[in-house]
Amino acid sequence: AQSSSNKTNKDKEARLGEELEDLINAKKMLTEEISALFASVFVHRHTDTSSEIRARCVTCLGGAIQAYGEQMMENHYLKYISWALNDKSKEVRSAALDELLEIYSAEDEGWARKLEQLTGRFKARFMDMRNDSEKDVAVKGIKLCKMLFINGEMEPEDEGWTDIYESLICEEDEVRA
Repeated sequence: AQSSSNKTNKDKEARLGEELEDLINAKKMLTEEISALFASVFVHRHTDTSSEIRARCVTCLGGAIQAYGEQMMENHYLKYISWALNDKSKEVRSAALDELLEIYSAEDEGWARKLEQLTGRFKARFMDMRNDSEKDVAVKGIKLCKMLFINGEMEPEDEGWTDIYESLICEEDEVRA
């Protein structure tokens, strides 16, 4: 009975090993497909002449990063969302801030570590967004800075915090929020 049990355990172990290898190969294939799709579609469309298409690209990229975080939580993908903060279109800048707010609000330790590089590289631009010419975009910029401060990514000594403190006493409700 003992040898029968050992044989059964070895068979299960072999099957599990095969299943694990299949899953690893499937993950590798998915990662390659995501990378190919990104290179063939997003890289070309994020600079489209239509602001609606650029905004959708940012929104879709943010959704993909959230859905496939392990594969896409890389500066190679994240930087495109931050670059969109410089877009001439209010809709694109707003979409980029929406996605950054979602990404930074995720409570994943692995993400926090990977986001440190992004924050370090784009902190000044994040702070600049609080002065956007469009009020609703500026409000989102303030919310992002507030979130980064709460998460410990920004310090009160960082340049620009005096302006954020002043926004706390602003007469407009959206800005104070």
